Amino acid sequence: MRYFLIIGSLLWSTSVWSQSLKRTLNANREAFREEMLQELKATDFSDPWINKVLWAIPAFNLYERGAEETFRALIGKYKTLEAQRRYHFLLAFYDRSDFLTGEQLSQMLDTEIDVKCRALIYACLFQRSLCPKIRDVGPYEKVLNTLVNETYYDRLQNNDIFKVLRLLNREQLNLVAFVDPDRNQIGSIQVLQKDGRLSENVYPFLFRAASNAPSCFTNGNTPTGFFKIRGTGNSDNPFIGPSTTIETYLIGEYPDDPDWQTIKDYDRLVPEHLRGNEMLYQAFYAGQLQRSEIIIHGSTIDPTFFRNTDFYPFTPSLGCMTAKEIWDPEAGNLLVSSQLDLIKATEVDGRPWGFLLIVNKELN
Repeated sequence: MRYFLIIGSLLWSTSVWSQSLKRTLNANREAFREEMLQELKATDFSDPWINKVLWAIPAFNLYERGAEETFRALIGKYKTLEAQRRYHFLLAFYDRSDFLTGEQLSQMLDTEIDVKCRALIYACLFQRSLCPKIRDVGPYEKVLNTLVNETYYDRLQNNDIFKVLRLLNREQLNLVAFVDPDRNQIGSIQVLQKDGRLSENVYPFLFRAASNAPSCFTNGNTPTGFFKIRGTGNSDNPFIGPSTTIETYLIGEYPDDPDWQTIKDYDRLVPEHLRGNEMLYQAFYAGQLQRSEIIIHGSTIDPTFFRNTDFYPFTPSLGCMTAKEIWDPEAGNLLVSSQLDLIKATEVDGRPWGFLLIVNKELN
């Protein structure tokens, strides 16, 4: 049986590696870029076309490459779209006030009845420094209020960070990530060693979603707070690539874990004086609002899509943690990978998996 599992793993690895190599070659990247631009021009309004362009525009930063015509075509049909597609339309243009204006958003709010879409419209308005009274957003109300008063983005001081780390079980392998509330800034992950100190090796990662939307929203930025680590895995998504992933899960995401379901389970990881801290509880709110499948992974996306961003040559994701992976554009070989560097460090550690803690901190 073990023999067949090994063969299956090798076949998977060969298949995904082959797809990844193809995507990282210059010629194929240029062809893919042209394919995406042609998709934007198609405007056939079929469900597959709408789904694809609303994913592609933020995922490949196509705002300056033909998205304006697509935007105009879709906003004219906004009311006729299904709720899920309205949500992804709002997500795609969350922080693009040059496309989606406050006036347009206010008009959408007047007629929007879907709770999740209403909540995202409010978040878009807050991002444009507009603060209408929040109503009819169901479970999103508490999180939206923290966005208004900006406690959602509080940074933790070093002495409080150390108090939180002391509560983690050192017999387990825990990871600690430091991020800036401005997710255009590069964050980092370190291993919490058995002696309670953070590893000297620091692994750079991007915690920004392509949408840059708040972390309570599906496909928004990575939440701060606590995640449980399920283990390592492999992705069949060629944009993630062949590098081994680290799979995390939010509270309540897996019913088969009885110790990671309730606010009491979450509170036991937090010093009493910090319980309820909005920044530390982003991951709890995200779990309550049904976010899922947030992993630590590599990337084969062409970084030149994001050449004019602060986070270049990193590439954003759909809300996960993305490693710096640089591929040889001529040969397709992986040259740099903070993902593989982190994986190697965890493999030699030997302890069973524990938690991932992500905190906002002043980054130098």
